[in-house]
Amino acid sequence: MAFIGVSLLLIIILAALGAAVIAGVVLIIIGTKLIKKPERKKLGVTLRIAGYVVLIPTVSLGIIIAAVVMMSGTK
Repeated sequence: MAFIGVSLLLIIILAALGAAVIAGVVLIIIGTKLIKKPERKKLGVTLRIAGYVVLIPTVSLGIIIAAVVMMSGTK
């Protein structure tokens, strides 16, 4: 029974990390498209920076969680 709870928690955490990664990538793509328009250049730069601010810590956290999960299974 405890295994079901732990695996459900892992699935929820991975889904949240996946959603954050998708949100970061979407912000970067939209920002890149807006940079090419002269009247929206500042907004494009801001969106790209926000995308990287969301994406980099999320990917780092995902790598740490994956490492902890892998190391806990090797006992």
